[in-house]
This record gives sequence, C-alpha cells and structure tokens, in this order.
Amino acid sequence: MFELNLVPEHTRITHGRLATWQANRAARYVEAHVEGRLKVAELAQVVHLSSSHFSRAFKRTFGMTVHAWVMRTRIEVAKRMMLNTPYKLSEIAVCCGLSDQSHLTRWFRRVVGETPASWRRERHELRLPRVAAATAERSAAAP
Repeated sequence: MFELNLVPEHTRITHGRLATWQANRAARYVEAHVEGRLKVAELAQVVHLSSSHFSRAFKRTFGMTVHAWVMRTRIEVAKRMMLNTPYKLSEIAVCCGLSDQSHLTRWFRRVVGETPASWRRERHELRLPRVAAATAERSAAAP
C-alpha cells in the first residue's frame, strides 16, 4: 500500500559517494602527482578509505573509474602544456605520466576526439592572428 520513507533525500543521493572533502583531496592529489605512477591504494589512503571502498565510491561520485579519471586529468594537463609551453609532444607525454607520445595520442584521441598534434596546430593557428595583431599595434605605437 503506502510506503513510508524516513531517509532524507540528501542522504539517499550521497549514499555510497565520496564526501566533498574526499573528492577534493583526491583531485588535488592527482593533479599534484600527475607526472608519476598513481595507484588506487595511494589515493584511497589519502582519503582514509580501503582501496575497494574508494573505487566504488569514486565511481559513484565521478561517474567513471579511477583510471579513466586519472587519464582524463592527464589529458587536461597535456592540453594546458600544449597551449602554454614550447615542449614537444613526447616531452609533454612524459611530464603527464604517460609512457610515450603514442600513449598520449591514443588517450588524447579517446578523450578529445582528435590527435594532439592537430588539436595543438588548430589552437596555435587561432592564436597567431591575435599575436600578430598585438605585435603590429606595439610596433605602430613605438616611435
């Protein structure tokens, strides 16, 4: 007949997930250690959970496995490096904790949908007109 539910809505929604401080701490830890090898056990220890409990709670919180999330984070760091540094893609791959440029390319294509070289080239070409215009303005203003 009529079912009485005494569990508040916010409790049902967050049940089995990481607490906000745990999610933030895990994210900061990954960001700070992106260049190295990251193990689930390390991340679980950072937020004071067992590896298995952390893995389940992480997936419920972020909607993906720890490995997938770490790889996406590495790709985001690689994207920032491609835009802001002159490093070669092979150097960026190693800086982001990936084994080599082909590893970066496989994951980049999986996450972004295109190769890192074409993504970088496209963004670089978009920046060139702005840089050229700014340089022209400075040289025109100089006596």
